[in-house]
Amino acid sequence: MDRLRLLPAHPVAFIIGRLGFESVRVLPAAAVALAVALGFGAALETGLAGAMVVVGLASLLAAAYSGLFYAVALATGSPDTAVALQPLGLVVGFLSTALVPDEVMPGWAATVARFNPVSVVVDGAREVMQGSLWSGELAAGVVVCLVLIALTEGATAMLFRARIARS
Repeated sequence: MDRLRLLPAHPVAFIIGRLGFESVRVLPAAAVALAVALGFGAALETGLAGAMVVVGLASLLAAAYSGLFYAVALATGSPDTAVALQPLGLVVGFLSTALVPDEVMPGWAATVARFNPVSVVVDGAREVMQGSLWSGELAAGVVVCLVLIALTEGATAMLFRARIARS
């Protein structure tokens, strides 16, 4: 960060650049995961357009999730702290409807899954794969991602400005 702030660019440009990087970085992995799912017999009723929406939704979620890491790294001043948060992704994933429907989860886990933003995004992607290229679930997933991006990247921008002001 110290090297970046020496460049003649607005601090928000760094945040937008990192956000773009995180959004694009996940695209190959999301495409491979979707291809593997299709190879194992998952249905994609909406065709190529649906595949693009599902991969795009994964990209939005990655951007939203990455802001948390940047904000923590800037708040603590340590990139190691942000790396230590990586297992959080497993917990968030397991306590969502990504792997198990909430109907078969224990009561407490189903409650957590209902309020888990990942569940909303996964439900939107499922609707796309099942034949609805635009649905309320997909809209909710997009809105959740955009709100999380605004919150996490907003916090990152605020902390980055504060860090620049201190140095």
